[in-house]
Amino acid sequence: MIIEDENGREWTTEELRDDYREPTEPDPEPPLDLDEVEELIAQRDAEFVDQQREAERRLLDEVLPRLLNEVDGHREAGEVWADLPTRTEWTVTASADEKPGDDALWQTSPEDAEQAHGRPGQLWCRTLTIGAPVAISSEAPF
Repeated sequence: MIIEDENGREWTTEELRDDYREPTEPDPEPPLDLDEVEELIAQRDAEFVDQQREAERRLLDEVLPRLLNEVDGHREAGEVWADLPTRTEWTVTASADEKPGDDALWQTSPEDAEQAHGRPGQLWCRTLTIGAPVAISSEAPF
């Protein structure tokens, strides 16, 4: 049998049945294969152990020796800095809220700093590390 819809399209009863039939339930999934699950877990664990061993090998054979060399280098540099002479300088600002700027006048003693400031305020100090003198050039204009 042929049926015409409101838009003038003709349908057969088979086409109508195919388009308007009730949706069917999807096929149920097969039950889990526990042996397969256990095998996958064991595989994952084995891969993890292999990855862990590789990471440990890289850490101990590659990274740790480099790290120890860097630490030794920093330790030696720190010892060089620790052996250099230092000098402490002092300055005064109007209050603790006002930190010394680039144009602050630094003095060699707290008394000199207070005297240079001329009125009470916040006393600040800094410690400078002084390296050995280095000759730059013997030619003019030096």
